[in-house]
Amino acid sequence: MYYMVNEVVSYTHRKGDNVLPHRHNHSEIIVYKGGSGAFTLGDEEYSYSGDVLVIVPKNTEHFERTYVETAVKCCVFGSDYFDISEPVVIRDEKFSSQFNRMYGILGDMGEIFITKGDTSDKRLEELLSELLYIVEYVYSAQQNKLDDQLVSMCNTVKKYIKVHYNHTIRFEILAENIGYSYSRFRHIFVETVGMGLKAYQLGVRMNKALKLLATTKKSVIRIAEEVGYKNYICFFNYFKRVMHMTPLQYRNEVSKGKSFYQVNTFNLLSEDSD
Repeated sequence: MYYMVNEVVSYTHRKGDNVLPHRHNHSEIIVYKGGSGAFTLGDEEYSYSGDVLVIVPKNTEHFERTYVETAVKCCVFGSDYFDISEPVVIRDEKFSSQFNRMYGILGDMGEIFITKGDTSDKRLEELLSELLYIVEYVYSAQQNKLDDQLVSMCNTVKKYIKVHYNHTIRFEILAENIGYSYSRFRHIFVETVGMGLKAYQLGVRMNKALKLLATTKKSVIRIAEEVGYKNYICFFNYFKRVMHMTPLQYRNEVSKGKSFYQVNTFNLLSEDSD
């Protein structure tokens, strides 16, 4: 069995902190303790609150924003213990004891990493082995908990939203079309995806707007229309509130060579009435 520890980090995110987009050549395990915020893995946005386990596959870009101070421990590693090809986000209170144990193990790994500065330390490999055992248990238990049909349904809905993001989507009708009440459907989507339907659509719209501002010379009014805002002022005000700059200021920052996402990430839940 192959185990390799590349990096172990322990830190505290303060309210309003942003982690800029980055990726690793190896997979990463992240455990959030307390607090709340939002993060993006690849093309997907997630929110978190309380204790959360995140598994980031290698070479997957991710970044985050903190809303409430959060303690975080993470480990970049390599192993053939089990395959991690897709992002995993688990935030189920029934795994609280496992989250506490994983957090403790990461803390022990961090102490060894800082004290010895040697990623090949045998004890680090032993702790990583124990950590992955717990991670696999939580992951397997979570997969068994979620009905495959519900996961498939939510993936279908996400695809629909991505295709029709710039239209007014009647989620009540969408739910009825697949045999659910809106209340039940909304609950399933939040439990499975990690955010509400309207928040998910807002996230897709904002990402599309950022790309258009960064890669085209289209006017802000036209971009607002293209991403689904009938009222330009609503788009302008929402953009300024969540990005802490106007659309033109953002375009100007990008033109100076700043990283595409080198700005505050947006609060995906701020206008979600779900």
